[in-house]
Amino acid sequence: MSFLARKFVPKVAVDPNITTKTLQDEVEKKYQIQVSDQKVSRAKAMATKKIEGDYRVQYELLRDYCAELMRSNPGTTVKIDVEREFNPSSTTRQFKRIYICLGALKTGFKMIGREILGLDGCFMKGPFPGQILTAVGLDSNNGIYLVAYALVEAETKDSWIWFLECLGDDLDLYANSNFTFISDRQKGIIPALEDVFSRAEHRFCLRHIQENMKSRWRGKLFKNLLTRCAFATLIPFFEKAMKAVYNEDESLHDWLKQIPPKHWRRAMSDVLLNNVCESIAKCDGPLTPNITNIFEAIKTEASQYKVIWNGRNKYQDSGPSLNQCVVDIDQKNYSCRKWELTGIPCKHAVAVNWNMVKNNIDVGSPESWVSEVYLLETWKKVYENTIDPINGWEMWTPFECPTTLVPPKHNKQIGRPKKQRKISEEEMQLVNKGKMTRIANTVQAKRS
Repeated sequence: MSFLARKFVPKVAVDPNITTKTLQDEVEKKYQIQVSDQKVSRAKAMATKKIEGDYRVQYELLRDYCAELMRSNPGTTVKIDVEREFNPSSTTRQFKRIYICLGALKTGFKMIGREILGLDGCFMKGPFPGQILTAVGLDSNNGIYLVAYALVEAETKDSWIWFLECLGDDLDLYANSNFTFISDRQKGIIPALEDVFSRAEHRFCLRHIQENMKSRWRGKLFKNLLTRCAFATLIPFFEKAMKAVYNEDESLHDWLKQIPPKHWRRAMSDVLLNNVCESIAKCDGPLTPNITNIFEAIKTEASQYKVIWNGRNKYQDSGPSLNQCVVDIDQKNYSCRKWELTGIPCKHAVAVNWNMVKNNIDVGSPESWVSEVYLLETWKKVYENTIDPINGWEMWTPFECPTTLVPPKHNKQIGRPKKQRKISEEEMQLVNKGKMTRIANTVQAKRS
């Protein structure tokens, strides 16, 4: 063993009863293990570098990539923000943030016409970690529709303001825009929305409220109580649901009252979750697949309602459990407000439609009363806006800039996530049904 090898050999506890030869063998063994570990680490680093490329080089090519992206996808917006440089003559600029809104997604979102966006953030991995901020909408099939995304240094008020300002420029949103945003209760989002879009509606994701609630109130009973409150379409219904919560558990009632009702109940928006799942299937009807299924359920309920006409423009709908509603055809006023909130005729409206058709009044089918947002034709037109592929980096035209981008500082992220993500109750139910699992199964190849 060389002098340098002996110098850096890890210490070994000496037992006075063992011989010098045994001690030497033990030291040699630990040294070989250490050298082997170092070789494995170097090999892993070399393989990662070969697969993912050198991170520093990727930052140097970032401007070229953005130029290629905008060339192949007209209408795309890319904004890069760098750290403040105190030396103007420096040939480098340190990367801080990047915002991207692809032209096809921007056009498609405007064609959908649903003034609602979900905001969320997630962590990046690698030697230069940051966080990805996203803005997603809902398409005509109630599926997730990505609008824009950004890589920022951390999920803070400052980074959210920057992202929202970029988003507003692309979607023609202003401080007084009547828009609805859904998010978790991350502290940076709340003040950022108040600063940038002071008149917009801000709703909290119902699932996040439920997950926070489960730390003290678990079980199906409390979940159902929360759901009834969130799905209330009128203030009297909401107050009745909250009264039921109070009767069951006064402390839960007090906890929910701390969250302003305007931020989480269903008074202004029908969308309650921030991660709606998309299931696409073939559809021949006038509506998209998911909306067709929803509307079929509504028509089934409508078949149980009795309609009485007042002789002019109003109808009274009566159904099971003394459920009664007034429908004003001329004013498009429905006292349950569900049609107004969702753009989909409620069971009361469908029952009135059938009654009018039965009396030879030409009002079209119930599907013709559904908002154009949910039409299959609208859905197809939205996805005619396709994202075009780009060439490999060897074919990119170098972006003319006197400075070179360098990686950001390695800052410890706020609220660093756990190594293993906690499975929610809904995901666990899927696991139990055999539809998904996080358990990795070992596969062994056998010789034939």
